[in-house]
Amino acid sequence: DFLDAIRIKLSQYWKNTDIKLFSEKPVEEKNTYSHISLMSLSAVKCSAETEGWENQLSHDEAVKAVRISLLELNGFADYLPKLIAAQPGAVKEALTKEVMSQIDGFSQIKSAPLFSRMTYSQSELIKKTLIEAALNRIEDIRAI
Repeated sequence: DFLDAIRIKLSQYWKNTDIKLFSEKPVEEKNTYSHISLMSLSAVKCSAETEGWENQLSHDEAVKAVRISLLELNGFADYLPKLIAAQPGAVKEALTKEVMSQIDGFSQIKSAPLFSRMTYSQSELIKKTLIEAALNRIEDIRAI
């Protein structure tokens, strides 16, 4: 009963937080993580333990869950494969936006950490999303 009650609260928590991704943070905060961001990641992971969780999310909630998955320090959050299967459009939307934003900021900060994780991902959707997003910014990449 306790776990069910806390999952409800944690689910509300991550849905109501506004986390900042690498591309959205000021330069001096690029490699830092707030306690709110880390708590959001833990909250989504806890929520994702519920059977069928990924099918109960709205598109916007799935996009937010994908965004939060990018906070994982070692690859992607373990719930991302469920979202890839259930909500591929949301996954593609969130990843495309961050890839393009990292390309846009690359000339200034010389870093795009999402590229490495996406390149070595086991997911074809993730790899395809990286390629398509990069092709959309090919002129910007050539200018770097």
